[in-house]
Amino acid sequence: LAECLKSIDRIEEALQILAEATQFYPQESKIHCLFVLYLRDCGRIEEAIAKAEEASSLLPNDFALKLQSHLLLPILYNEPSEIELYRQRFSQGLQILLLEIDLSNSKAIDNAIEGLKLQTNFYLHYQGLNDVELQKQYGQLLHRILAVKYPQWSQPIAMPAAIDGEKIRIGYISTCMRDNVVGRVFVGWLRNCDRQQFEIYSYSIHRQQDNLTQQFQRYSDTFHHI
Repeated sequence: LAECLKSIDRIEEALQILAEATQFYPQESKIHCLFVLYLRDCGRIEEAIAKAEEASSLLPNDFALKLQSHLLLPILYNEPSEIELYRQRFSQGLQILLLEIDLSNSKAIDNAIEGLKLQTNFYLHYQGLNDVELQKQYGQLLHRILAVKYPQWSQPIAMPAAIDGEKIRIGYISTCMRDNVVGRVFVGWLRNCDRQQFEIYSYSIHRQQDNLTQQFQRYSDTFHHI
């Protein structure tokens, strides 16, 4: 019901539904997470963080709520000074998560995996700063979780030596090889690639195909729709 209300821009009613739902079902992590994200999406970031911290205290073993309580970021900022404030909070939160993450048993590992599905660092780049180091740290967190869950896919793969005259192969895999913001921005990576040096393989993993998908196919040496 909350999702339906939000989809027709009745956000206050959606928030009220979720507030009631957290009272009826206080142990349901996904309801808390949705409530936090809706508050964030309508610009009430301080309220969202407070709710995330409150829910994380209530469900201390839930990794999704830990991620929200430590890494939640605004979409937009009221003042430039807020950027550094939230960036520092994000950085400190990453360090806490890297130190405290529990991967001691299968239940804890699965909990961490589920948490990753509900929280990303998508809005970090909205700050307009150099995110390389923070992205590396975030990648370390994801790698630690996924390497424990899927050790068979976490071993280093030897890079074959380049043969003289052979092009370097680049592979792209995405759900966004279609007409959306991401597709429109990044099709240029393929269109402007130096074909004398590189060979492009593309793997579209979204059911939708359109005119932009055809551009991705045109600019790829090999294209697969999966």
